Amino acid sequence: MMKMALVSVVTLFLICSSTIASQVCDQFAAIGGNINVPLGYKLKPTDALKWKFKDETIFHKKQENVLVKNSDVNADGSLELTNLKKDQAGVYSPEVFDKDGKSQTTKSTNLCILDPVKKPKVSATCKDPNDVVFKCIPDKVSDKQPGDEEYEWFRNNEKMVKEKKNVFDMKAADTKADKFVCKVSNKASSETSEPVTHNCAKIGFPGLPDEQFGISIWVFVGGGAAFVLLLIIIVSVYYIRVKSKRMTQLRVSEQVRRDLSS
Repeated sequence: MMKMALVSVVTLFLICSSTIASQVCDQFAAIGGNINVPLGYKLKPTDALKWKFKDETIFHKKQENVLVKNSDVNADGSLELTNLKKDQAGVYSPEVFDKDGKSQTTKSTNLCILDPVKKPKVSATCKDPNDVVFKCIPDKVSDKQPGDEEYEWFRNNEKMVKEKKNVFDMKAADTKADKFVCKVSNKASSETSEPVTHNCAKIGFPGLPDEQFGISIWVFVGGGAAFVLLLIIIVSVYYIRVKSKRMTQLRVSEQVRRDLSS
C-alpha cells in the first residue's frame, strides 16, 4: 500500500512538472503580429532542414529541394510567422541533418500568443479645486485591455517611477501645463497615448482658484484691494471734513459767547 501511494505521488509530481514545463514561454507574440522563430544553429547550404509544429511537419527542405512549405523560412533557417492567430501558439521544433545525414543541435521554441494591448488615452478629471485625477483608458469606448497589461506614466517625457497603475491623482497647482503620457504594454505588445494637460482650477490662495472665468485671480484680488483702499480714503476724507467742520463750529460758538459776555 505504501509503495503504491509513493508511486502515485511520484507520478502526480512528474505530471505536474511536465505541465508546468510545457507552459513556459520561450517567445511572446501578439495576435495579428509577425515573428521569427530562431533555429539555434548556423545553417549550411548542404544541410537538410525540417520544421515541425505540434509534431506536424510545416516545412521540409533537402539542400535546394523544398518538399513541404506550409510556412516561410528565412535564409538563416529561422521560421517566419506572419499575421499570427491564437491557434498558432505552441512548440516549434526544427531538425537539421548535415550532408552525411548526421543530426545537428537545434533549439525548440514554445511560442505564446497574446491579445495585443489597445491604444490608450489619458483622461484628466477635476476631483475638486485642489486635485486632478489622471486615468489611462482605451482610446475607443468599445475596447478593453487584455487583462495582462502593465502601465507606465510619463510627465514631461520623464518616467514617473512610482506610478504603475492605470489611475492616480495629483495636486492641480503642481501640474499646471504639464504633459502626461500613459504607456500600456504586455509581453507581446505596447501602445502609447497622446500627451494630455488638464484644465482644473489651480490653487493660488487656500480656497481660491488661480483663475476665474478665464481671468487671473490676481486681477480680482488687485481690484478688490484697490476698491477697499479707495473706500478707506473716502471714509477718511469724510471723517476729516466732518471733524474739521465741527471744530470750526465750536470755535465760532465760543467766539459768540465771548462777545456776548463782554
